[in-house]
Amino acid sequence: MKKKLLFCLLLALPALGNAQLLWEISGNHLKQKSYLFGSHHLVPISFLDSIKGIYPAFNSCENVVGEIILDDPAVIKKLQQAAVITTGKTTKDWLTDAQYAVADSILKSTIGMGLQELRFFKPAMIENIYVLALYDRYFQRDEDFQIDSYFQKIGKKEGKRLFSLETVEEQIQLLLENKSLEEQAQSLYETLTSSAKLLTQIEALNGKYLAQDLDGLLELNNNDTTQTEEERFALIDKRNIRWAEILPKQLALGNNFIIVGAMHLPGENGLIHLLQKQGYKVKPVK
Repeated sequence: MKKKLLFCLLLALPALGNAQLLWEISGNHLKQKSYLFGSHHLVPISFLDSIKGIYPAFNSCENVVGEIILDDPAVIKKLQQAAVITTGKTTKDWLTDAQYAVADSILKSTIGMGLQELRFFKPAMIENIYVLALYDRYFQRDEDFQIDSYFQKIGKKEGKRLFSLETVEEQIQLLLENKSLEEQAQSLYETLTSSAKLLTQIEALNGKYLAQDLDGLLELNNNDTTQTEEERFALIDKRNIRWAEILPKQLALGNNFIIVGAMHLPGENGLIHLLQKQGYKVKPVK
């Protein structure tokens, strides 16, 4: 996955329970309970049926909180604009002729379009497109939208208020601007030429997520060496720390259904532990 969900464990883990994605937040002078749910952006919506208590928890909340609001037209427009190269160059400028030929062939066989057709997109965006297509080829989903957008869509339809934990600019920086275009091109090539390894990683990640095994997800990512500590910190820990500063004000607004990627939940700098350190009671929904 483009966002390889990794982070470094520095201290002993707090007790998380063996298998749990849905957590109840209470205490610390809150008048109403809120819920924290760890999502996986690429699993089918039907998986939700296996999570005990998730629909009652969602129905009880008046606010839906996500990383960003996914179907906001302004957000979509900014993401589309950020995905385009504006320097006049294309991915071809950062690959050798041999690399270009290989990358072009793999893309055409996987998504039906090559680098020429995708020349206006940043390499990081092309990588996102490829990984999603690869995922859909081997791990069929039964819907066109992801769990996060599903809850936001239903929440909006039911009159719930939607909130985001970060801005679209912050997500753009994370996904499309955290590396130079040349570095993105090399990352794209490496991903395209290591699909077998990527599929193995995805399969392992899926298995742990479907088992609701946060500890297992954490172990998988701690054993993955594809990113530096700095990159892992920026992707997970830094955002968790920032969100943990935002959430008390959000929790005070009423009862919230908070949806973030599952890797944001466990660990010393995970949201579960960070909220507990602030005095909240965060316990699994059984």
